[in-house]
Amino acid sequence: MKKSLNFKSVLIFILPFVYLACTTVRNMKSENNFSYVPNEETAIKIAEAIWYPIYGSKIENSKPYKAHIKDKDSLVWIVEGILPKGMKGGVPYIEINRSDCKILTVSHGK
Repeated sequence: MKKSLNFKSVLIFILPFVYLACTTVRNMKSENNFSYVPNEETAIKIAEAIWYPIYGSKIENSKPYKAHIKDKDSLVWIVEGILPKGMKGGVPYIEINRSDCKILTVSHGK
């Protein structure tokens, strides 16, 4: 006689493997300091992609952009424009989470 597998049996069999896979990936990310935004160049490209639809081409006046990590142990990139000497106004500013690429703050000085 053939026995059919019911949903509960399959779930009990598969769940431990799913849990193990997810835990392994999470541990690999934290052990390797995984980052979706690994360097200044990437942070600047993300910033430009966010700024252009909001502020338009006026952000071109703030080039070159500079990017740096907020502080020693931070997971946050700060990217901002540079105000040319003698020019009045503000520069674009953005904070980007390194680990998940989440945009934390976007602004433009006045």
